[in-house]
Amino acid sequence: MSKLGKQTYLEKVYACWLGKNIGGTLGGPHEGKPGPLNLTFYDPVPTEPAPNDDLDLQLIWLHALETHGLRLTPAQLSQEWLHHNTYPWCEYGFSQLNARRGLQPPVTGSYDNWFGDCMGAPIRSEIWACIAPGAPHLACEYAWRDAVRDHWGEGVWGELFFAAVESAAFVVNDRDALLDIGLATVPPWSATARAIEIVRASHAQGLDWLEVRERILAAVGQQHPTHAPMNVAFVVLGWLYGHDFGDALLKAVNCGQDTDCTGATLGAILGIVGGPSAIPEVWREPVGDAIRPGWGVVNLEVPANLGELTSRVCAIGEELAGHFPDAPRFVDGDEASAEPREMYRLAAQAMHLWGRRPDEVWLTDDASVRFRYLGPPVTTPGRPKRGIVVGAGGVGVKPPPGWKVDVRQVDGIYEVTVVPDETMPAYAAMELTVGGRAQSIAFVRRPRWQAARLPLQEPGEEPPAPGKWLLWEPDGHEMDLTALLQGCEGMAALRTFAVTPRDTRAVLHVVTPHRARAWLKGRLVVTKNSTQNNDRPPYLEAEDSHAEVNLETGRNELYVAVLSSGGPCLLRVYLTDQEGHGLAEVYYDI
Repeated sequence: MSKLGKQTYLEKVYACWLGKNIGGTLGGPHEGKPGPLNLTFYDPVPTEPAPNDDLDLQLIWLHALETHGLRLTPAQLSQEWLHHNTYPWCEYGFSQLNARRGLQPPVTGSYDNWFGDCMGAPIRSEIWACIAPGAPHLACEYAWRDAVRDHWGEGVWGELFFAAVESAAFVVNDRDALLDIGLATVPPWSATARAIEIVRASHAQGLDWLEVRERILAAVGQQHPTHAPMNVAFVVLGWLYGHDFGDALLKAVNCGQDTDCTGATLGAILGIVGGPSAIPEVWREPVGDAIRPGWGVVNLEVPANLGELTSRVCAIGEELAGHFPDAPRFVDGDEASAEPREMYRLAAQAMHLWGRRPDEVWLTDDASVRFRYLGPPVTTPGRPKRGIVVGAGGVGVKPPPGWKVDVRQVDGIYEVTVVPDETMPAYAAMELTVGGRAQSIAFVRRPRWQAARLPLQEPGEEPPAPGKWLLWEPDGHEMDLTALLQGCEGMAALRTFAVTPRDTRAVLHVVTPHRARAWLKGRLVVTKNSTQNNDRPPYLEAEDSHAEVNLETGRNELYVAVLSSGGPCLLRVYLTDQEGHGLAEVYYDI
């Protein structure tokens, strides 16, 4: 069991948040720049910390802990996010759309989300490490429950890695031991583990940090600047190659890409390892002690400064230590000690998280009873959709009006089959009762399109008219048209109706690496002539890929043509409001 002096605990937590603010403020103005950069200090030099979602979202989790207690569930975290976070970007936006349709984690993060491998989760690891210092297994359990709200895959592994490193760093100072502890939580087959190992091996070989940066990009680089594996590796690069606090932050940020996140995360790690004395005054003075949340955090009482944030977090940490027998033992004085081997053993317990499913939601707070969608949470009117309940002793189901339902017990597992009627809206939920407790299980109406392959041609003002349409039923907004086009040059034509319950001013997004056109109600609204790297997935949304449109109540004919030059051909068509939030009540039908 690790021992941690109470005063040391307070100082390290404070230094964590101070380093987080410093690194985020350093990298913030340069976010998204591909690099390498040539920063030597803040540019521009600030007079206060920059607002940063890296810290903002953890203020929401602090509120969740203070409201719901230590046994936080993924569902409770998801509801806190709905109430207090309005950022619409990337994984945040798609998971919010899923949550507003009634879906629960991890389905909110795994379903129809191109950004599950990005940095939105790894940047939120610190609060879990700070409430579970010297207990990396507990920090990782919290981190998983957090990460799957809006991620699946590499985004989750990145948060587990940082949570374990930061938790162990309260009681272990050896950098290589801390990296081993972090890697114990990450699947060795993952891109995240591979990227970290590239940095460590390259550093051991004495390679220059800029050459290591190129190795990282060659192995795991992605066109989107927030892709997690490369940015996690940049954090490790800065840590290994930095001669001191400032040099380490500068090397990580000068790698480019998601610079606010790499700077903020490394700043937090260095703060925990070294405490306040490891952070030079020249870096502290420009940002001070304040907390400056961004516009996306709403309806939340934000700590006045880092001191208050530290006190509130440490109060939860001391409470946690009294509830879990393998949590650290707080002692008087400045002791901070643990056997690295013991920290590694605890961290390795996180391996069980690798086996959790992306299509499974908890029906009890301890996850002993779970509902599995057996695939995406989509269903089609008139067709059966199967799911199963595991771990239950009895199951009752109340379907939406007009739906048919069948429940069968098969070898201790309850198979639940629902058949929606033709009036199903964009989403609907059944009431599932287990052990006398009723919970809502939501389903999304499957999109229905018509698709056709045509020779590559330049469309005019009118959409082309194929001689024959095929039924096309993707699982969500994403459509892989590669097989339709046989990987060759050609035009993919798609037609559907966007169905909405009310008149809506919206933004139509047509995201693909290829050129594209879109017509709404017969009028050409999107003319996308830009092309991007034909990578998977096509994260980047070009400036000419969206347009403001008017949706009328009822059915709005939507036609999309993708002009493919060959190779992979992915497409995502979706509608948002003018602030970028997905329209939950709109669905596609032919």
